Amino acid sequence: MPYGVGEFNNATVLSHTGRKLPVMGSIAAGAWCEPETSFDLRDAEEWIDAPGPVGPRAFILRVEGMSMEPRFVEGDKVVIDPDLEALPGHFVAAKRSRDHATTLKQLKQEGNEQFLYALNPDWPERIIRMSEEWSICGRARWKISDL
Repeated sequence: MPYGVGEFNNATVLSHTGRKLPVMGSIAAGAWCEPETSFDLRDAEEWIDAPGPVGPRAFILRVEGMSMEPRFVEGDKVVIDPDLEALPGHFVAAKRSRDHATTLKQLKQEGNEQFLYALNPDWPERIIRMSEEWSICGRARWKISDL
């Protein structure tokens, strides 16, 4: 029985997939954006059971900062799946090419332009226009929170 099950009457148990996903730091997660770069299993900080169905290249990022509060808080782990199509309204991991910085944001669209959107209304750079310097690494599929 998974850890924590049975301790709470209102807990929901997701199906076990039998797969473990690597928890990657924000810098190492950028390697997943490049198809010619192979992932070295030794780069994972830890391995966590996949909470549900995911593609073969799925990985986990740990949330840092406050830009996506209140939906995502520091310490949450987000399963990123590069094999899922990212559409407006989805949460995505995006990478900036000039410094390889990665960020978790909501993808929005107005007309023909797409934007990365921070949920926190107090975040200084709340809206980032998607330009050639940004690429989508994958779509957020699951959120894993520690109790």
